[in-house]
Amino acid sequence: MNTGKFHKMKKVSGTILLICLLLMFAPVSVYATGVSEETELVLHYEGEKNTFHFYKVASFVLPDQYVLESKFKDYEGKVTGLDRLGKLTTEEIKILASTLRSLTFTDKIEPDKSLETKEDGSLVWENIPRGLYLIVGNKTIDEEYVYTPMPILLSM
Repeated sequence: MNTGKFHKMKKVSGTILLICLLLMFAPVSVYATGVSEETELVLHYEGEKNTFHFYKVASFVLPDQYVLESKFKDYEGKVTGLDRLGKLTTEEIKILASTLRSLTFTDKIEPDKSLETKEDGSLVWENIPRGLYLIVGNKTIDEEYVYTPMPILLSM
C-alpha cells in the first residue's frame, strides 16, 4: 500500500469530519415572555424554513420541582437527569435534551405541537402552558450541507 495515498485520505477524512461537526448544529435562538400561567415563545432559526416540534416533558409542582408528563414517565430512573430536573448543570441539560430527542425518534413519541418557521426564520407559539419543554427541529439539507438544530430543554 502506498503510504502517501493513505496519509492524504486520512487528512481528507479528518477535514470532512471536522466540517460535518461544525455544520451539524445550525444556530437557534429562543426566548419566552409572559408572567401568567401561559406564556409566549419566540424562536429564530438561521437557516432554511424548518419545522420545530415541542414536547412537554414535565409540569411544575413548585418552582424547582417537576412532575413528568405521562409520555416521559416510563423513562424515569432509566434516563440520567430526569429525576433531578431543576437541579441540572448546563452540560447535563444539553445531554438530557439530546437523549430525549433520540427517544422521541426511536419510540415515535408524538409532539404536543409542531410549528414551521416563516421565511425570515422565526416562529411564535402563544399561550403555552407552563412547564418544561423539549424543542426539536427537523434536519434540513441544501445543495452543500446538512443542518441539524440542537435540541433545547426550556422551562417556561
